[in-house]
Amino acid sequence: MMRILRSIILILLVIPLNSCRHPLAQSVRGMIGCEVKFSYMEPCLDGYFSEDNNIYHNDSAVKLVVYLDSTQCQICRLNNLEKYHEYIKLDKSNDQFDFIIILSPPKDDYLHTKFLLNTMRLNHRVYLDSNQEFLFNNKFIPSDKRFHTFLLDMNNQVVIIGDPIGNQKLCELISRYLRENITMSE
Repeated sequence: MMRILRSIILILLVIPLNSCRHPLAQSVRGMIGCEVKFSYMEPCLDGYFSEDNNIYHNDSAVKLVVYLDSTQCQICRLNNLEKYHEYIKLDKSNDQFDFIIILSPPKDDYLHTKFLLNTMRLNHRVYLDSNQEFLFNNKFIPSDKRFHTFLLDMNNQVVIIGDPIGNQKLCELISRYLRENITMSE
């Protein structure tokens, strides 16, 4: 069943790209099925930083990862977190799902980013990747920000690529995957 679902997902993502030689199709094929590795990142919740890294506490969960690197306006994206409210709500209510936000600011902007996180007091955990280890450990992730939001299965393998916000078909695809792979509470 999982193979069929993965094949359908890959086909749905690749067909609109028109050509097998298209760089986007190559990037999709290069990510699907790859295992994402998490290293230590500094977690921040409600403006407080902790030594406890909860990414490791739920290795068996399906994860939606939003990775914000130094080329993106990280604070702009954090200010728009309410658009992910359904995923944040699911994260808080279901231990089989994690919504993970990773910020990787440039080294010269690290303290400023940390200060802003402290003042924003977000009610969802954000991980600060101060050494840019996330991309270093996951070299298959392209630099193109369209590939920086993805869904991982329970083995941390990429199954769906793309940001569901503003993309109804992708949102439906992720919802279907979640219904089929985690126990949803009533």
